[in-house]
Amino acid sequence: MLILEVSKKLENELKINTHNVIPMEEDKFYSWHANLFMYNRRKCIIFMNDKTRYCFVLYGLKKEQFKNLQSIITDAISENFIIEGFDKEVVDNYVQKLGYVLYSKSNDRVTMGQMSDMEYITIQSYFKAHIQDDRINQVELNKKLNRTILGKWKYLYGIQGLEEELAGKKVVMPL
Repeated sequence: MLILEVSKKLENELKINTHNVIPMEEDKFYSWHANLFMYNRRKCIIFMNDKTRYCFVLYGLKKEQFKNLQSIITDAISENFIIEGFDKEVVDNYVQKLGYVLYSKSNDRVTMGQMSDMEYITIQSYFKAHIQDDRINQVELNKKLNRTILGKWKYLYGIQGLEEELAGKKVVMPL
C-alpha cells in the first residue's frame, strides 16, 4: 500500500478528509509526502519518498487529473525510476507493492521542510530559467532535484538513497 501524507493545501484540493487517518507502522520506502504549490497559475505537486528522500514534481495539473491522482502517482513513480536507469522488473515490483493509496495527514516536519527546500530550488533555479511557452522538461527537473544534496539527512542525494534501497542496501535514517 502507498501511504501518501499530504499537506493541508493538497488535502483541500483533493477534497478529502485525512484527520482521522493514522498510518500504521509501515515500510517507509512505500510512504511518500506530497505538497501542492502554484507557479505561473499552474498547479504543481512535489512528492518525496520518506525513506530515500527521492523526489519528483508534477507541473501543470488540471482539475480532472486530481480525480485520478492515484494512477498518475504510480505512473509518475514508475516513469521516474525507469528514466533514472533502474531495471524495469525492479520498478514493476515496487509499483506492484504500492497497490492502493491511503491518504494521511502529514506528520513529519523534517520531510515537509526538505520538500519546501526542494520546492524553493524548483521555483528559483529551474522554473524561472527553463519554462518556455508554459512547458518544462520534467525529466531534467526531477533529475536535477535528486542530485541536490539534502543537508539535514546525512548529506545524501535523493538518487543515492533510492539506488541504495533498490539495490537491497538499507538506508539508515537518523533518529
